[in-house]
Parts: sequence; C-alpha cells; structure tokens
Amino acid sequence: MRIPTPSDVVGLAARSAESIGDAATALPRLLALLDSAEALIRRTDAVIDRIEQTQAGADALVARTGAVVDRADALTAAIEPSITRLLPVLDRLAETTDVREVDALVGLVDQLPELTDSLRTDVLPIMKTLGSVGDDVHDLLLISARLSDMLSRLPGMGRVRRKVDEESDDEVVDQFRQRREEG
Repeated sequence: MRIPTPSDVVGLAARSAESIGDAATALPRLLALLDSAEALIRRTDAVIDRIEQTQAGADALVARTGAVVDRADALTAAIEPSITRLLPVLDRLAETTDVREVDALVGLVDQLPELTDSLRTDVLPIMKTLGSVGDDVHDLLLISARLSDMLSRLPGMGRVRRKVDEESDDEVVDQFRQRREEG
C-alpha cells in the first residue's frame, strides 16, 4: 500500500470539494426529479383507476350482452325449423313479387277493417237469404214455363214468338260484337 503524500491529500481535498459542489448542485435536480416521478406516479395511478373503471364497465356490458346472446340463441334455435321450411317459399315470393304487388297488398291490409265491417253488415246478411232464393227462382221458372205454354196455345202467338226470338238473337249477337270491339 502506498502512503499518501501531501499533494495527494490536497488533490483529494480539491476533488472532495468538487464532488461536494457537484452533489450540492445535483441535490435540487434530484429533488425536482423526485417531484416529477411522484407526479408521474400520481398520473399513472389515475390512469390505472380509469382503466379499472373501464374494465368494470366492460365486464358489466359483457355480462349483459351474454344474457342477450343467450336469449337470441334460444330464439334462433326455436324459429330455425320454421324458417328452414319457409325458405323456399320466401325465395319464390322474392322472385315473383313486384313492388306494385307489395304496394297493392299494403293498400289491401290498410282497408281490411272497412272490408270486414262491410262483409259483416252487407254481404253476410245477403248470403244468409240466398238459401231461400233458389226456391224462389225455381218457382219463377215454373211460372214462366206455364205462361210460355199458355201463350203458345193462343192463336197467332207462334209468329209473335218467332219474331221475339229472332230479335233477341240479333240483340245478343250485337251485344257480343260490341263487347268484342271494346275489349
């Protein structure tokens, strides 16, 4: 080991003074650095708190979504056989249905309450009376046949009947031609 000389002691004292000076100037910087580190830790703690809140909210949302997904799975499983059977019908309907037909159907659905009331108040009462109409028509035909038979026995009625038949035939032919020209 070497024994220090007085110049070593003076050099050591000078270096110690420099080191103490460096340490003295480093201390405020070190304190500022500690303050910055503490602020950074506080901000990091705040960020971690927000992350934990976000995670808690996301966990709650996932739990609620899980319940919705479970209900949707059950519903899908329940209607899947019906949808599978209806798929060919829906395909054909999509291929053959025009927008105008859909509009007409919507219009018909809009009129259903009025149509139902009209059927109930107007058509059904008439339909109930149709059972007796058949008997009445049968009676009218019998009376008409008897009148025709009685008229044919009157003198000169044969010519009148032929003339009426000819005029009726001409009138029917004219009506047929007119309808054909209009259509």
